[in-house]
Amino acid sequence: MKIKNIYNENKLYNKNEFAIIVENRERDYKIHAKKKDINYNLDQEFIGEEIKKPCTYCGGYFGVTIDGQNYNGLDRRNNGDYSKEECVSCCKTCNLSKGKMTQKEFIEHIEKIYNNVKNN
Repeated sequence: MKIKNIYNENKLYNKNEFAIIVENRERDYKIHAKKKDINYNLDQEFIGEEIKKPCTYCGGYFGVTIDGQNYNGLDRRNNGDYSKEECVSCCKTCNLSKGKMTQKEFIEHIEKIYNNVKNN
């Protein structure tokens, strides 16, 4: 399926702008995969659907906005391949905070921060 055919439940995204965002993300992910010698197995349809979702970690959005619609990026949960099983929607703040941690390590770190702040 071409990216220009991706629809939200009741809203057709601005096809040209949305397609450009997805194409740019795909290009960036492919460049990163090649640079880091990581397998790349994503398509534009998956990227387009996933970046429309709220962040897997905080539930928010912090990325590109088009016509009031927010878009996140993708996080490789355990720093593995660029695959549908490994990649999830992730806002910029959480992605930068997570860095090279695995999903489990990141969640444990968040819990540690929460417990420390809660007790102070």
